[in-house]
Amino acid sequence: MKVRLLLLGILSTFYLVAQAGYDEKYKAYSGDLNGDGYADLFLSRSPEIILLLGDVITPIVISPAEQVVLIQNSDQKFSVGSTPTASELSVLNTWGESAVELVVKDVNIDGQLDLVIKNFSGDVNFYTGTYDQIVFAPNDSLAHVRAVDPEFKQFFKEIYGYSKSSDYFENTAISEGWYHYDGEEQTGWWYITYISYYYQYDNGKQFLDDNDDPTDPNNIPAFCYDYPSSCLFNSQVGYWWIYGTFLSNIELVIEYENFNQDALNYAQAAGTAFEDPNVALQSDPAASEQILESKLEAEVGETVAGVLLDPLPWPELPPEAQPLPKPRKLPLPLPEAANDSAWFPKKDWGWKILTRAGIVICGLFLCSEEGEDDELFQWRQIGWEWAVQDLLEEEIEETEQPKVVIGEGEGNVNGIWTYERIPQAAEAYGAISFNLGVDDQGNEIPFTSGQWSDRTDSLLWQMNSGWITTMILRQAQFYDIGLYGPRQGGRGKYYPCERAMLEGYPLREERYFGGTGGFTYGDCEL
Repeated sequence: MKVRLLLLGILSTFYLVAQAGYDEKYKAYSGDLNGDGYADLFLSRSPEIILLLGDVITPIVISPAEQVVLIQNSDQKFSVGSTPTASELSVLNTWGESAVELVVKDVNIDGQLDLVIKNFSGDVNFYTGTYDQIVFAPNDSLAHVRAVDPEFKQFFKEIYGYSKSSDYFENTAISEGWYHYDGEEQTGWWYITYISYYYQYDNGKQFLDDNDDPTDPNNIPAFCYDYPSSCLFNSQVGYWWIYGTFLSNIELVIEYENFNQDALNYAQAAGTAFEDPNVALQSDPAASEQILESKLEAEVGETVAGVLLDPLPWPELPPEAQPLPKPRKLPLPLPEAANDSAWFPKKDWGWKILTRAGIVICGLFLCSEEGEDDELFQWRQIGWEWAVQDLLEEEIEETEQPKVVIGEGEGNVNGIWTYERIPQAAEAYGAISFNLGVDDQGNEIPFTSGQWSDRTDSLLWQMNSGWITTMILRQAQFYDIGLYGPRQGGRGKYYPCERAMLEGYPLREERYFGGTGGFTYGDCEL
């Protein structure tokens, strides 16, 4: 009986592991199964041998969780083959191990680990330029495969860029020259600076050169040397004018056809969810989810736990900020509410989860660009995830409104560090506060910039702003408790930025706390 129970336990455990999708024990083997001249792949998990201890040691061989045959088509894409027959298995078992790279990752954030196949160039059986492939783990259906073709990459590169900046499409179009001007044509005399701003002449010449002064009658503009009859100095207004037919009421027209249309639709559905609190709830996660799933050809997970269990790596701070803040760990096991879509309304969280799926994919296929913006975005992501963690730990129900305390509290007044009053105020108001940092020994303390550089302050502010924007999406009530202290060096930078973020936010109230009064004003420097 003991042996039987042990065997049932082992098989049950293996069943649970198998339900998690693929793992690092899978290997790829290559060959041509159907004889069409294109190499195919066989994905198989190495069998495991379990020894049952008893009077007689009994080896039990557990079969692989799933074996997948990928048939390559003439377009460098693969399709999932049918379950191999006994004769086909005998052929598959003769294939040599492929040099392709297998990456295990939950690409679509559904709690199931998928397999990403990369580096086909390492296997001589495959043609140069064979696309990377994503093999999605079976959930309620059979496994299926998606090729990472150029159109797929462009889509995710663009939604990744949009997730970093809502002005991504406009800025990219301008930098690439994908725009033109529109307006009404009129003929007459024009200020030369107005024309010079929008136009060039004679295939690239500037109306004004670097030394021209359009208000100086003795300083003849470059255009006037070439076309003196179409140029004059208007002494009444004190300006050089030119005569010609030009556009008035000029409008900049972005040539959006240069972008992936699905990415544009995704951005439109996502709206400005993390930019403007007044329009935060105008996004349409259901529409963006549909677009993303059509690109992946797979369902996208919707649980908060699916996002949180795979946090982004902690980016490095500049040397002067060492030691690093310690990453906060999620409460495990997560509360049941973390997997309940009703607990986190999709109007608030859908866009974050979908964007995270896009970021995972972009990270795998190098569609992000190297540079400071990526690092800032990583820190903002940490702030988002910490905010979700705080909501989980406080067990705030969907019907409840989160309360948040912010304030200037980085100085020492009469021997009392004012930042200590921020968590005190949070406790008094039944609120949450984000006031985290480290001291010079690496101990966790309320958030303070100390003597860090502008770069470090900028990185940590991104984390702070990510936390605040997530709370804005939950329509939190913010209490600004107005604490302040003497500024020292780089201290006091975050609070003006917090106030700027919340300017116009309707659910914000200034309160005095702990006998201190007054609020610190000023421009955000970060």
